[in-house]
Amino acid sequence: MISLGCAKNLVDAEVMMGSLLKEGFEITNENADADALIINTCSFIDAAQEESVDTILESAEFREHANSGQALIVSGCLSQRYRKELPNLMPEVDAFMGIDQVEQVGDIVRQAVGNRGSRLGQAEEKPEPDEPGAEEEEELPPPTPGEHKELRQQAAKAEEFYDRLQRQVAEADNLRKRLAKEKQDAVRYANESLIEQLLPTMDSFEMAMSAVRNGDDSTIDSLKTGIEMVHTQLKRTLEEVGLVEIDATGQAFDPSQHEAVSRKKTDEADEGTVIEQTRKGYRLRDRLLRAASVVVAAPSGESEETNEQ
Repeated sequence: MISLGCAKNLVDAEVMMGSLLKEGFEITNENADADALIINTCSFIDAAQEESVDTILESAEFREHANSGQALIVSGCLSQRYRKELPNLMPEVDAFMGIDQVEQVGDIVRQAVGNRGSRLGQAEEKPEPDEPGAEEEEELPPPTPGEHKELRQQAAKAEEFYDRLQRQVAEADNLRKRLAKEKQDAVRYANESLIEQLLPTMDSFEMAMSAVRNGDDSTIDSLKTGIEMVHTQLKRTLEEVGLVEIDATGQAFDPSQHEAVSRKKTDEADEGTVIEQTRKGYRLRDRLLRAASVVVAAPSGESEETNEQ
């Protein structure tokens, strides 16, 4: 059994396999060894319909080379939706069953296997025209006007279904290309929003550098104030996109957040307490970006500072 599409199809497939096992059938994972192959289809979207049609045609072609006696059964949404049209469009399929026939799967499989065997038997018994004793086929009478009309209607309907199938395949191909392009653009411009928020900070840095080039010694204080303002602006922008500063000083050493660069003896803090932060750490919301580099308090009995790295 091949199950395509949504999780509901998987549930239906399990129900069908359970029913078949209960009726004495054997389930095999090798398609070539099976007397019957059930393709549980989906037609919720155009891409699912395309996948279902491709799988049916590929399975029919595989059957001709691997196991010509295998019965091919199509179930699921596609069979339910186009129950009247599919037998004419796909004569290679031995049986179609809708989603309302799941409980009848055993009878449908038996009938499909029997019909498949009969079709093969008739094909083998049919004499070739060149074989001795082959009877000449009886000449059929010409079709009546009513039969002509019915044939034209069926031909028009088949053409309509074929055009619809072609449109669905084209729409599915266009959808696949559009989704691929959108995914590529999303990766390429993933940081667009962050960069846009950082542009005012870049403008502030450029104004500060311009002030340094054009100023004199009296502008040092104003430059210091400007740099502090730019730093505050940058910090606020990063915090708005989820950046969190790790404040380790005075906290118990946490290996998941802190990176110990040394241990220092002290009587002013308990052992394992961070007494100095040499480099700040940061998190992006709940994800650690960089651990804080810290100095950890050691027992006062140690003779000297020890380096951990």
